Amino acid sequence: MNVLFMMMDGFRTEIGAYMHLIQEQPWLNIKVKTPNLDKLAKEGMLFERAFASFGRCSASRSSMFVGRRPDSVKIYDEISWIRDILGENLITLPQYFKENGYRSYGFGKTYCPVTGGDRDKLKSWDVLWTIGKERRRVSWGVYTKNQSQDSPLKDDILLDKVMNTIEDHRRNITNPFFLFAGFKKPHLPFIAPEEYFDLYPTEEMKTSPNEYRPKNTPDTNPGQHHNEEFFWYKDMWKTRDSYGPDNIAIEPEVAIALRRAYYACVSYIDHLIGKIMNKLEESGLKNNTIILFAADHGVHLGENGMWGKDTSFEVSTRVPMLLKIPGVTKPNSRTRHFVEIVDIFPTLVDAAQLPPVPLCPEDSRGLGLCTEGVSFLPLLIDEEPKHWKTRVFWQGRWIHDHQRYRAHTVRTDEYRYTEYVPHTDGAVREWPEVPKATELYHKATDPGENNNLWNNVSYADVIKDLSRKLHAGWRSALPEGILDDD
Repeated sequence: MNVLFMMMDGFRTEIGAYMHLIQEQPWLNIKVKTPNLDKLAKEGMLFERAFASFGRCSASRSSMFVGRRPDSVKIYDEISWIRDILGENLITLPQYFKENGYRSYGFGKTYCPVTGGDRDKLKSWDVLWTIGKERRRVSWGVYTKNQSQDSPLKDDILLDKVMNTIEDHRRNITNPFFLFAGFKKPHLPFIAPEEYFDLYPTEEMKTSPNEYRPKNTPDTNPGQHHNEEFFWYKDMWKTRDSYGPDNIAIEPEVAIALRRAYYACVSYIDHLIGKIMNKLEESGLKNNTIILFAADHGVHLGENGMWGKDTSFEVSTRVPMLLKIPGVTKPNSRTRHFVEIVDIFPTLVDAAQLPPVPLCPEDSRGLGLCTEGVSFLPLLIDEEPKHWKTRVFWQGRWIHDHQRYRAHTVRTDEYRYTEYVPHTDGAVREWPEVPKATELYHKATDPGENNNLWNNVSYADVIKDLSRKLHAGWRSALPEGILDDD
């Protein structure tokens, strides 16, 4: 069975099929237009609570591609290349499929940094084409038809490569394919064809409902990120000069323009996805292809008083995930169970009926193949498995007084709890008795994470319990029987 894995860059759960969750994700735009992704959701399973392991592409993608968590991968920025850390014997997701008889394709944004991904061509990919960074001077823009004809957008070029690959396999390639299509949008700069801006009239756009930092935030302001990506662009320099910890809501007209451009990019990507789905249908390969749509992380568009990625807030780490496995997934199915990006590797292997990936031991250094995720195929087969994860984990970064800290988060049904501790490469060697800072949000009553309960004495026992679960780590949260089966 073929595998088509489409991963977006900084794509929030801004899909029409997710709008029934707007009460628990109040940052969503109920007027978003994504008819093709809505159709895909109806054909397969929609994961209502899927999370990245890090709100940043480099850490999140590295974790996903090897099926291990940031503590093991030790990539937190765009500097390190994964094999320099984990060794040349490391087996990645596409490499595993390639070694099991698949022809592997990596198109668009694969790893991050891209330069490291280029070095991985012979091991992981039969065919590799990467997008790289866009060099533009503005944060957003309307791309005219004449511009598109003279110089197609990178994602249009990526679309052609995906379409041609499907056609090649329809005609004369007998090997199954593993095709990773890493679309660049809706990542900055928000450049999209003009017809997608027309879907979002300026007068209908609104600023974020919570353009302020959470109430009861300590003076140290944990959670405030230092990602200045939005302010690198020339058209944002004036805004940058007035934006800061004490003035975090940017000019309304600038915010609305950026948000409108983001949604134009979302609908542009939706259109490209529709073309791919139509090509699969026409080729006769759709009923023999596993289709996965996901994103590496989210992004703040003014929520919590921030612009950009790389935070521990849920708007930065909660991602869309749609999966269709022919003969397995039931149409229009949904699950409330937690899943994580780190689960993708073992799940796709399981769905393709390849030899399973073993669970990593506590020290996985030197091991070429193992996973710290869990196949979520049981969620597709059994809508209510007896035992599943009751909590998930992610990490983030924070700089305070020129010191690096790591944000460690545990998310349960009711709460998001985060501890900020001194940065270490790898797992925390010794948890401090008192973290540098903490955050606690009661998700049932505060889905937008606007009121930090870190020092509320009524929640002292809750914090103690969540801290214990956070320190116990992901292994303690595995579904029942996983460790026994290892």
